[in-house]
Amino acid sequence: MSDKNWISHLLIRIFALPIAFIMLYMIILGGRSDSMGLGLVYAFLALAIIGVLFLAIEAIWLYRKKSLNKFLANIGILSVLLLVLLMLFGGR
Repeated sequence: MSDKNWISHLLIRIFALPIAFIMLYMIILGGRSDSMGLGLVYAFLALAIIGVLFLAIEAIWLYRKKSLNKFLANIGILSVLLLVLLMLFGGR
C-alpha cells in the first residue's frame, strides 16, 4: 500500500473527538450552568453530525486519492458514529 501512516491518521481522528466535544460543550453552554444535562446531549449530537459530514467528505477525497487504508479507517469511524446517531434518534 502507498499510505503507511494510516494508524497515525486514525489516532489523530480518535483523539480529536474528545477535544472537539469539550469545545462544543463549552460553546453550547456559553457560561451558563447545565443542571439538566441537555448541553451534553446537544454537544454530542452536534459533534456526531459535524463528524459524519467531515469524515464522509474526507473519505470521498481519500478514495479518489487512492489512500485505501486511510479511507477504510475513516469508514470505520464513520460507521460507528452513524450507528450511535441511529441509536440516539431511534431511542433504543
